[in-house]
Amino acid sequence: MKYRAFVVEDSDVHATLAELLLQEAGFEVTIWRSIRQAWQWFEHDQTPQPMLGLLDIKLPDPSFPRLEGTVLAAAISDAVAQARHTPVHLVAISSELNPQREWAALATGCSAVLSKPLTPLKAQWLAELMTQPVPALSAEISAVAFRQGQLDVLNLLELQQRPAPRLWDIDDVRNLLAVLTTGFHVGEQGRQAGMGLQDEFGGATAAHVALRSCLPLLESDQARLLGLLLHGVAQQTIAGRLGLGRRKLESLIEQLLQQLAILLSQR
Repeated sequence: MKYRAFVVEDSDVHATLAELLLQEAGFEVTIWRSIRQAWQWFEHDQTPQPMLGLLDIKLPDPSFPRLEGTVLAAAISDAVAQARHTPVHLVAISSELNPQREWAALATGCSAVLSKPLTPLKAQWLAELMTQPVPALSAEISAVAFRQGQLDVLNLLELQQRPAPRLWDIDDVRNLLAVLTTGFHVGEQGRQAGMGLQDEFGGATAAHVALRSCLPLLESDQARLLGLLLHGVAQQTIAGRLGLGRRKLESLIEQLLQQLAILLSQR
């Protein structure tokens, strides 16, 4: 019988290693790179037979860096306990194990804790684990686990309710700058889009602050260009101050917009 496994891991190296070794051990494998992605998939999963969940318990969600993988373990355990999903063998894995992290994994429903990296021997042990019933929480930790699990599930519910971060592109940045500065001409539709983006920040001042927070992360030429644009300096004047021709300035602006799109997407 071929079992299904899902792996929650943000490292390309460890995700690829886990996928290959678990496939060799007889699993069908799905890889998820964040708590949010894994939980959204799990909520709609209809797998009829037990499956394996291998969770990096040190994994932070990009949008919620204070949350670790144990919040996902708690939510999955809660779903199984309420018969909203078939049993799941949860196994924690981490390169930074300590007694507190191991306890947190066990307290939120993991039946075992492994150290990275995954090896062929560990993968084979996981395959053998699937022939055993999913263990219940031990009496020693069940009461504490319940309280910890509820707190983690509440954190996860908050995660679900908050919108996913916006993925910015160059046109988004251009439209926003067209509203905040005098150096861009994007037409009425672009200005309307820029006004909407400005409102998402909470107004012009907040949008200015967000863009200025990117200055230390930019290359010196890009930072100087953005500073001048935010001060309302016209592009023709900027070209003179920086000693750039029109095409060189346009190229530098495009590079700036691209970098700002990346930085704003990471907020």
